[in-house]
Amino acid sequence: PQSWSAEWHSRMPDPFQKLRDRVALLGNHHKKYILNIRDHKDQLIESLEAKGKIDQVHLWRSARDLPEEMDVILEMGDSLDDKLALLGCYYGLQFLLMNLRLTDVLQRNLTTAKDRTEAFRDFMIDSGLQFRSLTANYMQRLLDLFIPQAQRPEFVICGVGSRSDQDDIDIGIIDDGSEWRDDFNRAVGKLRKEMLKHASCLHFYLSEHVVTGSYSASISDYRRLLDKEIHDFIIISEMLSAASILGSRRLFDQFKREITWRYHYAPHQDNKYHEAYLRGILGEVRSLLIRPMQSDSIHLKDDALRMLKSMIYVEKTIFRIDRVNPWDILRDLRQKNPSQKKLYDDMDNALTFLETFRHLYQLFVVQEEEIQLSESSTADNMAPVAQCMGYKDVGAVKGWDHLLIHYHESVQLTKDIIGILLEPVTEHLKSITMFSALAQPRWAQAGKSKGNLAVDFIRVSRFFRGTRFW
Repeated sequence: PQSWSAEWHSRMPDPFQKLRDRVALLGNHHKKYILNIRDHKDQLIESLEAKGKIDQVHLWRSARDLPEEMDVILEMGDSLDDKLALLGCYYGLQFLLMNLRLTDVLQRNLTTAKDRTEAFRDFMIDSGLQFRSLTANYMQRLLDLFIPQAQRPEFVICGVGSRSDQDDIDIGIIDDGSEWRDDFNRAVGKLRKEMLKHASCLHFYLSEHVVTGSYSASISDYRRLLDKEIHDFIIISEMLSAASILGSRRLFDQFKREITWRYHYAPHQDNKYHEAYLRGILGEVRSLLIRPMQSDSIHLKDDALRMLKSMIYVEKTIFRIDRVNPWDILRDLRQKNPSQKKLYDDMDNALTFLETFRHLYQLFVVQEEEIQLSESSTADNMAPVAQCMGYKDVGAVKGWDHLLIHYHESVQLTKDIIGILLEPVTEHLKSITMFSALAQPRWAQAGKSKGNLAVDFIRVSRFFRGTRFW
C-alpha cells in the first residue's frame, strides 16, 4: 500500500507547478509571491497534515472563509517568525488565485452576450472588493501578532486610494490621540515591513503629512492642520475617498462628521472649506485638461483617469454624496442631477474602460503608469492585455491596435466631458465664493469689516493660499 500510494502521488499533477505556470503569464512582479510560496509551502502543508487540519484550509483554490482559514494558519506556527512566514505564504497563494480567477471570469463574460462595459465594470468592482477583503484580513492578523488589544489606542485604518490598486495601498490611520500612540506606531511599523515583504507596500501619505514622524493622527491633529488654510488639495481628496478597512467604526464616523463633511456644499452656510477644495482640485483638472498627449507614449493616469476621478469627486462634494467608490458616486449623481445623466453615463463608460485597461496592464506587464509606444516589445507585452479585454487580431490589425484606438477615444471622451462640466462647476463656485461678499455694500454695514477692502481681501484670501483656480 505504501508503494502504491507513493506511485499514485508521484503521478498526481503538482499544484504548485500548475500555479507557477499560470502565474508566468502575469508580470514579473508576481515572482515575489511564487518564491515565497516555494520556500514555505512544504512546511505549511506538513504542519496542516500533522495537526489534522489540511481539510480546513484551501491552499490551491480560493478560500471559502478567509478569516477562519487565516486563523487556522496561525495555529500552525510555533514562533512569531513561523506564524509570519506561513501566513505570508497563505496570503500569496490567495492573492495569485484571486487574480487568476478574476481574469478567467472576465474573459468568460466577454465571450457571452454580456455587454463589454458591464463586464469591465463587474471585473473592476469585484477586483476591488476581493483585494480589500484579502488585505484587510491579513493586516488585522498582523496587528494582532504585533500588539495586544490592551496596548492600542482607539484607531481606524482607512483606505484612501482605489480599492483595486495592487502596486501599493494608500492608507490613513486615525487614532484617539491617547498615550498608546507610540506603542501602536511601532506595531504599524512592523506591519508596514511585513506587508512590503509578503504583500503590497503601504503608503501613509495622509497621516504622515498631518503629524510628522507618525503613522497615525488624531481628529484634533487634522483640525489643527486644516482649520487655518486649505493646504494640499490631494490631502482633501484622500480624506474624501477614505473608506474604513479595519478598526473603530465610531471613530471613522466622527472623522467624517467633523473633518471631511465640511468639504461638501452646505446651502446657506459658510462654504469656505468646500470652496477651497474646489479651487485646489479644479486647478489640477484644468492643467490636465490642456496637457497634450505624447505621440510616442501614453500615461494611464495623467492622460485622463486623474482628471476624470477628480471631477467625480468635485460633483460628489457639490451634491453631498456620502460614497467613495466612483461607480457608486456616479449612480447617485444620476439620481440627484438627472439633467446631466448622459454626461454621467459617458463618465461611467470612460472610467470603466480606462480603469480596466490600467489594472490589466499592471497585472500582466508592469506596475507603472507610462507605456512607451515606440519600443519594439510593446506590442508583444500588450498582447495578453488586449486578449483579456476581448480584442482579437483581425488580419494584419492586431488586438493591441484596436485597444489603443479605444484608449484614445476614451481620453478624448473624458476631455469633452470635463470641458462641459467645468462651466456649471465654475458657476457654482461663483455663487458660493466668500469673495463675492467683499463687493457687497452689506459687508461693511453688517459690522464684519472696518471698510478696508484691501485688508479684507488679504484676510479672506489667506485661507486659500496655494490654490490655482480663479
